[in-house]
Formats: sequence, C-alpha cells, structure tokens
Amino acid sequence: MSLVPATLLLAEVAQEWRPLAWGVSVGGFGLAIGSLANLIALRLGKRPGLWWEFHRWSLPMLAMGLALALALE
Repeated sequence: MSLVPATLLLAEVAQEWRPLAWGVSVGGFGLAIGSLANLIALRLGKRPGLWWEFHRWSLPMLAMGLALALALE
C-alpha cells in the first residue's frame, strides 16, 4: 500500500498525529519500497546497481531521521 492511502487509513484510528507524520515522512525515503515514486524512479533509471546505490544513501538518511524523531520525542 502506498504512503498516502496508508496515512489516510491510519489517520482515522491514530491517537496522535505526530508519530504518524514522522512515519510517513521517514518511510518514504528509507527504502525503495517505501514510496511509489522511489520505485518508479529506480525502474526508469535502468542502471545496473542503482538499487544498491539508492540504499547506500537512503539507509543512513533513514537512521538520521529515526534518531531525530527519537530525540524530539
């Protein structure tokens, strides 16, 4: 399920909006499958090793986003 429909679905039952907002924001840049836009861009790239290069950058960003979210909690 894409981030937008998942967010709309979870917004109805979420007790707090901040963790949901952080999860949606960070989830989109953490893994290639976290966003439909990531999948489309990687598929259009058609370059060998592009998935690995994407994750070489995105996983450290995911870790920093998680650390920031925990620090601001």
